[in-house]
Amino acid sequence: MRRLLPRINRIVGVIVLLIGLCVTYYGVYEIRLFFAGGDAADPVIEAAGVLQGWLADGVYALGVWPLLAALAVLAAAAVARWYRTAGRAASRCADLGDPDER
Repeated sequence: MRRLLPRINRIVGVIVLLIGLCVTYYGVYEIRLFFAGGDAADPVIEAAGVLQGWLADGVYALGVWPLLAALAVLAAAAVARWYRTAGRAASRCADLGDPDER
């Protein structure tokens, strides 16, 4: 995880850039459709609709309880990791001693 940390800003930047490109493309599509009398048939928009439909069908078929269970497991893992990290930090501070006693 520490090897990934220096690259997080670039990874997030690429993700934001890709999402921005998608939003921009959709905005141009809407402008072209409503103001320029463009054709509604667009392969990129249709592919996005197919992907969205596939994801929605998968979530509907799976149901809410498995998704909530997965969310609960992730939250429990995050809390456990936080406690473990906070415990290590507290033991490091205890090893250093009270700065007022020095």
